[in-house]
Amino acid sequence: MSFVVALAACSGAKRSDAPTAGDTTPAAPAVDAPPTGGSAMPDLSTSAQALEPQAELVAWLDHNGGSPDLGAAPVLKLPVTIAMDADRLGITSATLGALAVTLDDSALGIALKDRVRQKYPVGAPSLRVWVEGRWRGDGKIQVTRFAGVIAAGDAGDRVEIVPQ
Repeated sequence: MSFVVALAACSGAKRSDAPTAGDTTPAAPAVDAPPTGGSAMPDLSTSAQALEPQAELVAWLDHNGGSPDLGAAPVLKLPVTIAMDADRLGITSATLGALAVTLDDSALGIALKDRVRQKYPVGAPSLRVWVEGRWRGDGKIQVTRFAGVIAAGDAGDRVEIVPQ
């Protein structure tokens, strides 16, 4: 019997709860109404996205970069900053702009750390490189190609969809 009572209590507004002509209570905003103030949502349909602001980058990656599931997600060209340990034997961190990322290099024939080590200057704190791969959400990038060091004259400030 308590189930029926709880169900009746959750069944929605009663006819007597409907607003009347003299009701001065402001209506609640629609759930999907755009936020007021602040920055506008990024254009998620573009083929490239700046690294900053970080929230817009993540929204663009989540929309254009695919899902955690394996599949036909588009390949992205990403400017990643990689730091290695003092002996250059392993990657200690990777960032995409200010966003910390995890690099999955299991799709490469030669490990990413070995490819980066060949280009990594001795004593350098980090190295900026281009990688191609798929965004898998939650800061994970499945690397499918090491595309080289970011040239000194290249800003390396955007993520791009690689044309197929």
